[in-house]
Amino acid sequence: MTSRKAQPAPAPSEDTLPDHLPRWLEAVSRRMGAELGFQVQNSGQFPQLRGSDRRILQMIPGGAIRITDLAAVAGMTKQALGEFIDRLELAGFVSSRKDESDGRVRLVSRTELGDAAAQGAAEAIASVESRWRQEIGASRYEAMVDGLRLLGSGSLAVPPKSPHR
Repeated sequence: MTSRKAQPAPAPSEDTLPDHLPRWLEAVSRRMGAELGFQVQNSGQFPQLRGSDRRILQMIPGGAIRITDLAAVAGMTKQALGEFIDRLELAGFVSSRKDESDGRVRLVSRTELGDAAAQGAAEAIASVESRWRQEIGASRYEAMVDGLRLLGSGSLAVPPKSPHR
């Protein structure tokens, strides 16, 4: 009996991928990332920041937020987010301090530099959104955004504080 090695299947093409929502969400996410990267790169603002840094900076509200709450919103562990915050703090984009009422709690807030970076990210997003609105038409774009808001509603909320936390 002779053994035959199985031939590898050809790489999937865009035509052979499943036609379902996860595929299209991934495709749109990749396109958004590429267009935002291009937009930010061409702006020359804060080239040391990665897209994930800009995302975290935008999630920090005008005041301070607990690291644990920010981690929940970002969908990250507290430890992983702490590494982001440490790096952003060293670069001057955020500051952190212990909560005066509970020394175990670390609060983080954006600095003026962090505010400028978050604003730049918001402007880049607005530019991409404007191009997309023109590309597919205002009514289709608004319907898409409304649908995404409905489907995602509540999934990014900070969980209520546990009395044991």
